[in-house]
Amino acid sequence: MTKAEYAAQAAAQDDWAPGWLAIDASFESVYPGITPRHLGSPLHARAILCGEEYLDGISLFPSPNGYQHLLTCGMYPHSVTNLERTNSYI
Repeated sequence: MTKAEYAAQAAAQDDWAPGWLAIDASFESVYPGITPRHLGSPLHARAILCGEEYLDGISLFPSPNGYQHLLTCGMYPHSVTNLERTNSYI
C-alpha cells in the first residue's frame, strides 16, 4: 500500500485500523471462523492522545479447548513524550 492509498483509506473511514485488521487476518488462520470480541479503551483516555490509558484495546479469541487467547493493542512506553507520540503516527 502506498502512502497515498493509506491516506485515502484513512480519510474515507474514520475508524479504520489497518494494524488491527492485519492482526485479525493472522488470527483468522489460527481461529478460522471465530469472530473475536473487541474491547477498546475510550479514545480520549488513550496515551497516544495524552491520556492515562496505555492499553488501546483487547481482542478475545475463544478457543475450542476452553481458554481464551487475549491480544492486547497499545502499551506505549511511559518515557515517550507527547510530541514524539504524535510524530510517530504521521
